Amino acid sequence: MVKQYKAELKDISGNITKESSSLFVAPIMIGGQNFNVVLDTGSINLWVPKIGSKDIVNITNHYDPKKSTASSSTSETFEIQYGTGSTKGNYYSDYVSFISGAAYNLLFGAATETVFNVKGADGIMGLAKDYKKYMYSAIWTLSAKKYIPNKSFSFKYLEKDDVQMYIGGEHPDFNDTENTASCQLLKKSVYDNLLWTCKLYSFGLIRSDLKQNITAKCGYNFLFDTGSNVMRLPKETLNLLNSQLSKFDCSIEKEKDTQYITCPINSIPDIFIEVGDHYFIIKGNEILSSADAPNKRRLRIQFMELQISLIGQPFFRYFHTKFDYENNLLKFHTKNKSSMIYSYAKPSNDEARHFDPDNILVNWLNEDTIKIIAAVSICVAVLFVVIVIVR
Repeated sequence: MVKQYKAELKDISGNITKESSSLFVAPIMIGGQNFNVVLDTGSINLWVPKIGSKDIVNITNHYDPKKSTASSSTSETFEIQYGTGSTKGNYYSDYVSFISGAAYNLLFGAATETVFNVKGADGIMGLAKDYKKYMYSAIWTLSAKKYIPNKSFSFKYLEKDDVQMYIGGEHPDFNDTENTASCQLLKKSVYDNLLWTCKLYSFGLIRSDLKQNITAKCGYNFLFDTGSNVMRLPKETLNLLNSQLSKFDCSIEKEKDTQYITCPINSIPDIFIEVGDHYFIIKGNEILSSADAPNKRRLRIQFMELQISLIGQPFFRYFHTKFDYENNLLKFHTKNKSSMIYSYAKPSNDEARHFDPDNILVNWLNEDTIKIIAAVSICVAVLFVVIVIVR
């Protein structure tokens, strides 16, 4: 039993590799067999493919019940439909080791059919909030059996885009209040109870060099989903921005039922979202799609008909994040100069919200600009001293 979280951290936490798919992919062991699973806050279940399963793509590792003396099948079946892909099979129980250290007897899915294509991954470990069937959630089961002190978890980026996951607590960096923000989770619908959702108040683009921004007021629920490598917003958001895009020489491109914002390569705007009482800003050149025309680039944001909007790895790559179940909130901490959290006084109502780029420009200069300003300031100071001495 875990009495102090920090003392037992290595039992169920460690380094997570970020594959080229831009998703969190973590190594785990089930019944002494190795797997790599996507850590997905947008779903509940832990599952891996069973030996003999029908795989649409080539999955490296398959669970073989015969290789584990602790393996036990159940009469329960599962069938899951994701935004892209699906899986179905039977539930088993076996000992599961999270990344390194101790193993815990948990329920998991052994898939007999999968439509799944994530480079470097065999299955999925769901991290959504599950209020009723906690036995299907690894985090909930670990908490219910007192293996971890609570159901919260957090991600911290390390060097070279590796990630460290903390289960049952938070990284010490979250004790630093500078560049830290949070948003209260919603509890108004089935989706909100199940998923990690906050309210998105606005979305927009900003050009610091022009001291201009374009903004679309939103006011809808927003899923924070580590299992997605894109940001998805309703088409209505793009419609609100459309008439303003010419300010930045940007335009709209359509691909099937999805629309994108495309901008000249030499004038990519930064993006911002307003959640809670904070603006989260990410440099635009950090979230570009790789397959574009030579002189134009596409922002990795999809505008489409949606049941629920979501934000994926284009956001999580630049903020350390805590999923705080106990306090019903999400907590964020800036990773580096590619992102920024800008706080403002809480408005009296939604209509009073206003994004003012002039207030943040002093904090949103890139590192090279800061160095130039510092060098010029030193030169001016030295020149002033020389003038005084000569006089």
